[in-house]
Amino acid sequence: MVGVAGERHIDPSLPGVFHSVGECLLNYETALANEQTVYAYDHSPNHEGQGQMSENLLVGEYALIDQVHILGAFMDTFSVLNPQVQDIDFRTTATSFEVPVFFVQGAHEAPGRAIPFEEWYPMIDAPVKELTVLPTSGHRPLFEQPDEFVAFMVDTVLDVAAGN
Repeated sequence: MVGVAGERHIDPSLPGVFHSVGECLLNYETALANEQTVYAYDHSPNHEGQGQMSENLLVGEYALIDQVHILGAFMDTFSVLNPQVQDIDFRTTATSFEVPVFFVQGAHEAPGRAIPFEEWYPMIDAPVKELTVLPTSGHRPLFEQPDEFVAFMVDTVLDVAAGN
């Protein structure tokens, strides 16, 4: 994003960019369509490389029909889910939990997601609250750094769930 959060920059001339409260923000469709610009960091140490999301879709494990269904799910997300969640602000609606909460954040997450999270996380009151930031990931740390993600799930989340 322009002028926000250190090294995070987004070209304000991209289509779909709008300005709010002095920040340059992207709508979700524009962010996805310009993913390599939004997440312009070195992906080489990651399991998921420069191809980013397409590498998760275009794999041998998925038949053509699976790929069609996944694309359909993306379309549903854009047309149905996204409009419903655009105005939800967890900083005002979800600050107290009766159960443990766990977060895995990529260090290169887009500022439009990372900054609200950075503001929200300290507000959270929960019996257990854990955050891990994976250093070479962006929006999809579970795909970009799967070994580290699984280690967090096993060593932290599972440990808490087991009562340790």
